[in-house]
This record gives sequence, C-alpha cells and structure tokens, in this order.
Amino acid sequence: NPLAEIWEIYYKEYLPNWQFVYQNSKKENFDIEEINKSKAIYQTAKGKIERKLDSIVNIICPITDKRNEFWDLRAQALIKLYFLIQLDYGVDKIVYNFYNLSTNGMNLQENLGIMIDQLPKWAITKQLGSQFIGGIMGERTSTSMSDVKATTEKALTSFAMQEIKNLTTENEKSIDFKSFIEKPTIIYVSVDTATIDSANNRLAVLFLEALYAYLQDYLIETNQEYFKKPIHFIIDEFGNLPKMDFMLK
Repeated sequence: NPLAEIWEIYYKEYLPNWQFVYQNSKKENFDIEEINKSKAIYQTAKGKIERKLDSIVNIICPITDKRNEFWDLRAQALIKLYFLIQLDYGVDKIVYNFYNLSTNGMNLQENLGIMIDQLPKWAITKQLGSQFIGGIMGERTSTSMSDVKATTEKALTSFAMQEIKNLTTENEKSIDFKSFIEKPTIIYVSVDTATIDSANNRLAVLFLEALYAYLQDYLIETNQEYFKKPIHFIIDEFGNLPKMDFMLK
C-alpha cells in the first residue's frame, strides 16, 4: 500500500509531536529544548508527507497535455485534499488505500468545505493544503468545478476494482523493504503491456519509487555511502508506464 507510509509518518511523527508542542507551550514552566525537538520532528514529518504525496499524485493524476494543465493541477489539488482530510479525521490504516480513496473520494466533495472549516489550524490538511484550498473551495459551485471533478473521477475510477483493493491493503503478506537489504532478493514487477498507463502500471511505478526512496533514506539514516550487497533495477516497458521521477536521479 503506497499510502501506508504516509499514514505511519502522520500518526507516529507529525500528530503526536504537534500535539506535544501545542499542549506544552501553553504551560508556564515548559522545557524549551523538548518543545524545539518536537517542532523539528513534526516539521520534518510534514515535509516527508508533502514529498511523498506529490510523488503519488503526479503518478495517479499526471499532467499529460499542457492544454489541460489547469484542470489537471486542480484535480491533483482535489485528490491531495482527499488524502489529507482522511488523515485528520482519523482514518484507519487498513482502509487508507487507493480503492477506498477512489470509491469514497467523490463523496467527500459534497461536505469538503465544512469538514475543512472544522479542522484545527495544526491539521495537516490546512498545513499542506493552504495554497490550494481557497481556489478549490471557491470553484466548487462553479461550472469549472465540474471539469475538475471529471478529471478527478477519471484519475481515480481505474482504482475502484476489487483487485486493486486486494493489492493495496496492508496484511501479513505485505512486502518488507528491509528484507531486500538483509538477504539476497529478486522482485519481479509485471506490467500491463496491452493497456498504456493502466492502474496496475501506475501501482508498479509507485512500488518502484517507494522502494528507491526507502533504500535512499536507509543509506542516509545509517550514514552509509553504499550497500554491501549491490542492488540493481532492471526496468523496461517505459512506453507503457507513467513518468518515473526517481529515474532522473
């Protein structure tokens, strides 16, 4: 589940540290060092969530035609709001996946404005969505919003399949990236060569990007320059896959 890591970062790093800062900074005798430490953690967590969310949304709702860029950017913003607001309203990890986003996302549209207004200022939706909430909410009753909704539905509809639900639900068979480092491993990622940019192909790219990001973060966190066991990405079928930003690195 490509969203599982975002869920983990939010509930284990962002939310508890923001709450700690908010609750303790009001006390007369607060520990400034602990406050600053928690601030640094939640700011870092916010940045990680933003980067991972941008990467995911760029894949599931790519900008493929400059002539439609306005609608695609608005659709991307709307999808980000769907992702973020579910975190703020306490979504369970098991249902925080693409299938439920695609089947429930458009239902959120009707009450999105009210739900956002009821959130506290530290909510991740307001922290990361402040730059586009105004535009999206201002257009929600206009004719242009129908075009944005159509683009959003098109991007999400392909994920509303039981197969996608099974593939992106956390369970005991979920892949452990750390095992790739600890023992020799071969992972085969199959793609659909008959349908360009299918939901499965987008999930394949999300998997490759998530694996690459994990390996990169692991080296940084362990202060290593390279892995003891070489890791190779052998990739083909670029014509059938969405753009892979990590390949540029």
